[in-house]
Amino acid sequence: MKGFHLELGPEGTVTNNVLYPRFLKAMSIIIDRVMHEHVDGVPVLDEEIIEGIGYNDSSGYIYVYFCSGIAACIEEWVGHKNDPNDVFYILTDPETGEEFEFDTYPLAIEKQQKLY
Repeated sequence: MKGFHLELGPEGTVTNNVLYPRFLKAMSIIIDRVMHEHVDGVPVLDEEIIEGIGYNDSSGYIYVYFCSGIAACIEEWVGHKNDPNDVFYILTDPETGEEFEFDTYPLAIEKQQKLY
């Protein structure tokens, strides 16, 4: 994933013409979903640190990027539906650049442990 930078533009817009209120709604959907994810019985947000948030122009994903290297994402166009089930997780192999998508955070962690 590229573009881990949030930049607010004029009149409450985010770069690349994503409307700011829509961006915030998508962020709230992502955070709501992550708040309900657990790894070994521990809530993800008790252990994770958010490194960045933003919009990826290439993929159209709005994301929360964690220090673990996992990103929680939602496609920009579905952000209006207010459905945490639209959130998915991406892990990138640091050696090959290959991206893996997962339905849950624990599955992303499991794959990460296999890669490292």
